[in-house]
Amino acid sequence: MSSFVSLSLFPLKFAGYLGVLITVISGALGLFIFFNKFVFDDPFGYSFSGPASLAVFNIFLIGIVLSCLGLIALYIGNIHGEVINRPLYVIRKKRILPKGNL
Repeated sequence: MSSFVSLSLFPLKFAGYLGVLITVISGALGLFIFFNKFVFDDPFGYSFSGPASLAVFNIFLIGIVLSCLGLIALYIGNIHGEVINRPLYVIRKKRILPKGNL
């Protein structure tokens, strides 16, 4: 587990993508609540109260914060990779071909 977290940027990307997904879903739900309540005058019979709207708004803000956290984490992760001078890939075995086989 330690090598997965220390050698990969995937967990950092995952946090950013999760934040974007949460933002998109809560934004769509917020638009649905807005149009259902104010534009269409509740045609489906759903009665969204104030706390439901606040919960969706809070989840939307959490998604934005998580997206920004993922972006900053990727930036710092790339800086860390440059500072330690780790190669992008490791060559396990090197084959040298004779000059006539090129």
